[in-house]
Amino acid sequence: FELCREEKAIEREKINISIGIYVGKNPFYLYETREIVNPVLTAASVKDVDADFVADPFMVFENEIWYMFFEVMNKKTAHGDIGLATSVDGIKWEYQKIILDEPFHLSYPHVFLAENGYYMIPECNEKKTIRLYKATNFPFEWEFESTLLDGLNFTDSTIFTYGTKWWLFTETD
Repeated sequence: FELCREEKAIEREKINISIGIYVGKNPFYLYETREIVNPVLTAASVKDVDADFVADPFMVFENEIWYMFFEVMNKKTAHGDIGLATSVDGIKWEYQKIILDEPFHLSYPHVFLAENGYYMIPECNEKKTIRLYKATNFPFEWEFESTLLDGLNFTDSTIFTYGTKWWLFTETD
């Protein structure tokens, strides 16, 4: 057991995942600029938990502020939590805090606006569910709303509207 724990710690030290910002006219032509110093967020940016890495950013622009929601890999619990950073210009980011923590792994916090409220579908692959959360005090407080699907290993679920219908894309192993 101790050897396995040491091996996992060594593997975690090798991970160097961070979040950077690139600009461009569309997702196929992105580039770095001199005004943005990448990475804009790293594990060291996280102040309320000891983090291994940060990943999977989703951004929302509301009331002249950029909100970035992202996975924080928590060293103590060995599972992902959802963190929040803010920016007034999209260039310099300030870490705020963990805004969603469950007793299971969370990542890929897909945040979207619907019916005048913000919702989040974080990856909950470990629970074999797609769970929907609603902001009760955007962007800091979120409450479980409902289970949308269950029974499979759903990964990186993305929801959007097209025409008059909601569409959900997810990976299921």
